[in-house]
Amino acid sequence: MKTKVKIVLFAIIMLLAIILLGNSNVQAATYQEANTTVVTENGKVIITENGAEETTVMEVENLEEIIGYKKGSLIMTQANINKFLTPRDISYTVRKKVDNSVTKAELEDGTELEIKTIGNEKWVVYSGIIKYDAYDIGKGWDSCIVGYKNDDIYSVTIGDEGLGYYLNGNKNDIFDGTLWNVIGLETEKTAGAQVYYTMNFVNERNISYENIGGKGGFVMGYTKLHPIYDLTKFSDGLISMVPAKADLSKVYLKLNMSAYQGESIVLKNGKGTLYYEGKENSMYVYKNKVSNLKIKENEIAEFSYKLTNGYELDGHFNTVYRLDSNAIETVVKVEDSTKNEQQIDNKVGISYWGDASFNIAKVEKTDSIYTRVENEINRELPKNKRILHLDILDIYRVSGDFGGKLTITFDVDEKYNGKHYYVSHYTGLGEYESFSGEIANGKITITVSSLSPFGIAIYEEETATKPVDKGEKDETPPTGTMNIVGYVLATTILAGVGIVAVKKNLK
Repeated sequence: MKTKVKIVLFAIIMLLAIILLGNSNVQAATYQEANTTVVTENGKVIITENGAEETTVMEVENLEEIIGYKKGSLIMTQANINKFLTPRDISYTVRKKVDNSVTKAELEDGTELEIKTIGNEKWVVYSGIIKYDAYDIGKGWDSCIVGYKNDDIYSVTIGDEGLGYYLNGNKNDIFDGTLWNVIGLETEKTAGAQVYYTMNFVNERNISYENIGGKGGFVMGYTKLHPIYDLTKFSDGLISMVPAKADLSKVYLKLNMSAYQGESIVLKNGKGTLYYEGKENSMYVYKNKVSNLKIKENEIAEFSYKLTNGYELDGHFNTVYRLDSNAIETVVKVEDSTKNEQQIDNKVGISYWGDASFNIAKVEKTDSIYTRVENEINRELPKNKRILHLDILDIYRVSGDFGGKLTITFDVDEKYNGKHYYVSHYTGLGEYESFSGEIANGKITITVSSLSPFGIAIYEEETATKPVDKGEKDETPPTGTMNIVGYVLATTILAGVGIVAVKKNLK
């Protein structure tokens, strides 16, 4: 009897297992984000994008198992995404809804596309195969491994082949230009924790040399399997053209990170260290003089950085520099006729020569730059100086150029007339310049030749505290810090070259 019971139980377990396994092959998983819906079913991924004016549906096969969708990337396990180290053919079918008046559509090479009517709607339909090659990074978006960590890749970009098409046989009537664009695949280790960085070579006034030399650009993609160390065979767009006669102690390598990486970033292979210089355009800036680094012409520097989830990745500078006699640094002529003035937030005024525009951001107390400048002020002021107000502001150039000296006026309350001020200007790489004097007409005016964080302290001589009689109110101002100005940092377009993202958004 016991044997029969065991046999029956075993048969039931096996039957349940078969049912579960069978269902696992037909069950669909659905992921929704914004206007995109991703459905995985029977080894096929169906991506539907409902835009404001169009709808695109794409079915892709041979991608490996998808376990999620986040911020424009299909998420895979590390084991599955590593399989893309091997070239493969990826089959796809894409259909895009078009206006009912469309009667003909074709590819740029003249291949006519099928037009189907589904319900009351017309769709352009096309099927094809992507020849994915993990080692081929020369084609840019077509196929590319964009990163690795200890021989594990973390992100893959699979692009289209320029499937632009025409409507109604009219070569001038181009619909959207592509049927579909890029598929981004990402490992679960990095999903949703992306960090962006940009880099460039700039001069003392923070002007990029690409803008000066008329050259520069960016390249996407990098793989350990095919490292790029010699960019001379590529276009000049990948190289920062630094003037041949430039003093490299006045040329800076500038790295902007979208996430704070600590007080410094150490480059690999003994190439040197970049130091945190403060925030600019919502990015964390790390800089050092080229003369302090060991990066030669046409040489790429590598470094490690942490994502917002703490996972560490390897990065590199895909834009290098080359000394070039055609790249000439232009200097704005200092003439009275070109002198301009700009008032920021009615609290800070700048007088300068040139066509630049400026903005300002309040440095928060949580920022290490705040602590660094505050400590410098405390070191410089004698112990008997009592700070009444302290504010640390970052003034930066948004666009244009300037030459010569800049006169900066900080508008403070007239109640501080007769009080003393001390301004500490952090000029970078641990160096400061200072200004001091007495406040008149509620203003502090200084003259500088560069911009970066300014610490503005208003103080008075500290005297012995007079005893306060019982019941008498103490009118002595409290010690501490207060804000002079409240600022909102406007979002600006990232300037420069070498933009690298750890993943590409599905368009």
